[in-house]
Amino acid sequence: MVFSLPFSEELDQTLDWRQRLLPKIVLCSGKGGVGKTTITAALACARARSGKKVLIISIDPAHSLGDSLKMDLSDNKVHAVPGFGTLHALELKIAIGSKNKGAGNDLGSQSDDGSLEQLLGGIFFPVSEEMSILESLVYVSRLLFGRNNSGVSGESRLDIDELYIDGSPSGHMLRALSFPFQMNEYLERLIRVYSKFKRIIELSPRKRDLLRKKEDLMESFKRIVAILRNPGISTMVLVMIPEAMALSETQRTYQQLQGLGINVTNLIINKIQGDGTRDRIACPFCAERVKHESEIISQTTAQFNTLSITELPLFETEITGTDRLLSLQPFLLNQKP
Repeated sequence: MVFSLPFSEELDQTLDWRQRLLPKIVLCSGKGGVGKTTITAALACARARSGKKVLIISIDPAHSLGDSLKMDLSDNKVHAVPGFGTLHALELKIAIGSKNKGAGNDLGSQSDDGSLEQLLGGIFFPVSEEMSILESLVYVSRLLFGRNNSGVSGESRLDIDELYIDGSPSGHMLRALSFPFQMNEYLERLIRVYSKFKRIIELSPRKRDLLRKKEDLMESFKRIVAILRNPGISTMVLVMIPEAMALSETQRTYQQLQGLGINVTNLIINKIQGDGTRDRIACPFCAERVKHESEIISQTTAQFNTLSITELPLFETEITGTDRLLSLQPFLLNQKP
């Protein structure tokens, strides 16, 4: 089946007027090395070529979007992609801190190791890689709703039709997505403890401000999670290769995303080497490989029969540069809507 975007006029009718002003969002994730950056870039290029105003953002801490597009995206700025009038790209790099121990450490007192204040600051926040993903998604939220996240004006700051997000590997992405649900309870506890013992725990104005900023960050993230849960605005696309370990991770990822209520509609099986007919292949090793792939694909289509599944072949050369990315369009994208 050729990939098609899951958005429709019927789904648009479920949105309020503010939501209809937002771009459609496609977030791609999968096990490391399955080709999710290439898939994301190819989708964005094809949609921009059809006339849509498109922004592609990489939030993977190990960025490769610039390599895929063959352009320098290392300055943390939005760049127009050469050859397109309506395509822009950004590798979003978030600085977490020199100690690289998570975002909670700034609430602690540097002179008071082991203090309650230090403890409360350190235990409730994720390590730097997950925090980088969280901060990146919050940045996306602010692009959509403005710096204050109010959305009162009803206008998106992004003058684009579609936003494609090259996500981190699924394990990191799941930890980042699940964190705010835990964090909501943790922040409430932290604030209750601080309110009860504020006569004992003396927080400076700077640290009170940091606590407030962490609450603001969580509100921003809850807003982007609400968007990811809304099928009229966004979808998550899972990318895998026809191998047993990739299938197992995709199963776990899908189950956890369902538990979080995140909207998932599409699965792409990438780098397929053959059609499963062993007697047409002279190389015994290749024939066995193709047989194994065919079995994995059959299992995948049976287990994910509620998703739209797209199969992509393994190409002889690496897919880099916009011309090569556009060559995937006949295999990948059905130009709707």
